[in-house]
Amino acid sequence: MNLFSTAYFPPIAFFLAAINHREIHLEGKEHYSRKSYRNRCEIAGAQGLISLSVPVEKNSRTPVDQIKISYKEDWQSDHLKSMVSAYQSSPFFYFYQEEFSQLLSDKYENLFEMNLLILKWLFEKLGLKISIKITEDFIPMKSKNIEQDYRFSFFPKNRNTFKLPFYQQVFFDKNDFIGNLSILDLLFCKGPQALEYLRKIQNNITYTNKHIFPTEKNKSPL
Repeated sequence: MNLFSTAYFPPIAFFLAAINHREIHLEGKEHYSRKSYRNRCEIAGAQGLISLSVPVEKNSRTPVDQIKISYKEDWQSDHLKSMVSAYQSSPFFYFYQEEFSQLLSDKYENLFEMNLLILKWLFEKLGLKISIKITEDFIPMKSKNIEQDYRFSFFPKNRNTFKLPFYQQVFFDKNDFIGNLSILDLLFCKGPQALEYLRKIQNNITYTNKHIFPTEKNKSPL
């Protein structure tokens, strides 16, 4: 199996890891991990990098598929406002806006459920036909059933590890290029060409069990 952790509007590197698999498994029984993409995403605004976090009712011993979302604050409206401000002038934002806004308006009981629906929507919009399965038990790292383990590959602190090719971003003239943001950045900026961008660099990516490192070939703009 090809094993991933759940993520909120995952970074581009997540999709580069998933793109060649017909089926992926999401780890549902790991303990919730703080400061990860499990409840946050990163986008680019006029002032630079913006980190958006989903508030949760934290319990370090609770399986991630049982982590409940907190609605004490209207975080959904805040996230939507930030994303509209960041991407309303992008070429393809309005093409996806209605469905995307609905995703951020619906109420979800737990984080895993919301992230799963978001991931399915993203696969559909990218044109990726990837089956998603959920683990019923925690899968140890040394399990013989694991083909590739990406559960610990993607964290905000190692975002710059993934040196991805340039594409035109909304605020490039102010911030320069910011790589490996949420896949939303790529989708809103390149639309139907987002999948082509991913496929062009995917074959030049070196895979290991923990990290994905683009080769020198990926430095040319797309």
